[in-house]
Amino acid sequence: MNIKNALEFGIEKLNNISDTPSLDAEILLCNILSKDRIYLHINLIEDLKEEDFCKFKEFIKQRENNKPIAYIINEKEFMGLSFYVDKNVLIPRPDTEILVDRVINEFKNQNDLKIIDIGCGSGAISISLAKYLNAYVYSLDISKQALEIGMKNAIKNDVADNIKFIKSDILNNFNEEEVDIIVSNPPYIELEEYLNLEDNVLLYEPKLALLGEDNGLYFYKEISKNAKKVLKENGYIFFEIGYNQADAVSKILKENDFCDIKIEKDLSKKDRLVWARKI
Repeated sequence: MNIKNALEFGIEKLNNISDTPSLDAEILLCNILSKDRIYLHINLIEDLKEEDFCKFKEFIKQRENNKPIAYIINEKEFMGLSFYVDKNVLIPRPDTEILVDRVINEFKNQNDLKIIDIGCGSGAISISLAKYLNAYVYSLDISKQALEIGMKNAIKNDVADNIKFIKSDILNNFNEEEVDIIVSNPPYIELEEYLNLEDNVLLYEPKLALLGEDNGLYFYKEISKNAKKVLKENGYIFFEIGYNQADAVSKILKENDFCDIKIEKDLSKKDRLVWARKI
């Protein structure tokens, strides 16, 4: 069994469940061999070790069952950085890079920034902001497992000294100094929409990180209500939102004494980000 034969096997198995069977098979085999895709293409006739092909077959079987590739290989790239992920944390999405990019662009010329990331999950937002802004980040999550993964990723990306991980339900256990910025990608999917998610999300990604009560608005209300006590004067809050939540979240921010409210769209021209300044 050589690389070409293995890829053909994987592609055939994945044809019916994936829109990108070739890419999926290549990524899985690259992970097993610790090689890049270019290596595969220039070494197609190289024989595989039996144990490597057995592992590849197991990976393909998991993918046939709609398990996301990121969970199979326990890795996902975000903002040019590599993150460990498993079933305890949401897989970082490209849409969330819009949130991180906006914060970086707005504050890239400021020093000694203090930031709170509410609902840190894998630590993708916290670690990216600590890395690219050289900021100090308080990374909050109610999940002990998520906090452990976040710390693992902070060490992996050389920013452990810039992040403090805190087990907290929203801001309930936050007793630190005032901060310049609050960021959050909270659970915001409504129940009906959640139940109609694709199997690769519904069956594998943590419900706790996806489903938002009160028509998906619960966390926006709670964070906005409590943000004032930890934000400095003229501090900012940044939310990732669902495609249909911009008006509702903007109203919540206005009702909680935030101003200069802005809405930003993603690459699909859907509302994806709301941000505002504390009065």
